[in-house]
Amino acid sequence: MSKKLDENYKFARFLKNHAEEEEFDKRIKELHNKYFKTYDCSKCLNCCKKLNVSFSNKEIEAGSKELKCTVEELKNKYLTFDKLENKYITKTTPCPFLKNQQCILKNSKPKNCKDYPYTNKKERIHSLYTLVNNAEICPVVDKILDELKSIYHFKVR
Repeated sequence: MSKKLDENYKFARFLKNHAEEEEFDKRIKELHNKYFKTYDCSKCLNCCKKLNVSFSNKEIEAGSKELKCTVEELKNKYLTFDKLENKYITKTTPCPFLKNQQCILKNSKPKNCKDYPYTNKKERIHSLYTLVNNAEICPVVDKILDELKSIYHFKVR
């Protein structure tokens, strides 16, 4: 485990005892808005390169229309059924819908792609380890965690 990752896990444990939920949600959402206002995700695309994407049935239908193929063709070519999660996910990483540094699904991207890295969602205090893991992928989440360490007076050892 890297030193930074270890530090971020310690910070997550620290927050469990030192952060009040509503205040934390307010702070993390402010930081999300601050950083994503100027950050160009298309320059990074780590999320597209490193994560599998899950799809609802509606999203599969929308994707098939966008790609002008049948639902079955889309499933067979790009997706696999995850029995544990009971949903379809991309077969490969990087995402098979990432072509020439752009998503070919355009306006029919799955919700989890649109919402990633979830730093503007409520109840983040209950998913701190996800936040830490996302900091390994998304440079903005890493910046948010660093600023939160300062706000909460977390001493890096």
